[in-house]
Amino acid sequence: LKAAGMVQPRTPRKRTPGNLRSLTTPVRNNHVWSADFKGRFRLKDGSWCRPFTLTDNHSRYLLSCEPGTSETTVFVRGCMERAFLEGGLPDVIRTDNGSPFVAP
Repeated sequence: LKAAGMVQPRTPRKRTPGNLRSLTTPVRNNHVWSADFKGRFRLKDGSWCRPFTLTDNHSRYLLSCEPGTSETTVFVRGCMERAFLEGGLPDVIRTDNGSPFVAP
């Protein structure tokens, strides 16, 4: 098709850098936490499990790993509130821009 002149080459997209702010480097425990969902897998009964994890970035300690059935703000908030009661508040919480972490 190319030799017959029936297709036109695509114009390359301009790559724009994202937000290039530097990430906070954890210097002590409870300084920076990371929160994320770790994929999903099917359970024996056919339902889906979406594990939510909360990790201290300095110690690499897994603060919370809770099974969820959906990735919702309500679920994440409950998990985080329980972790705050147990371990205190971190200075920084690092997440991606997934829907449970972005304000509506």
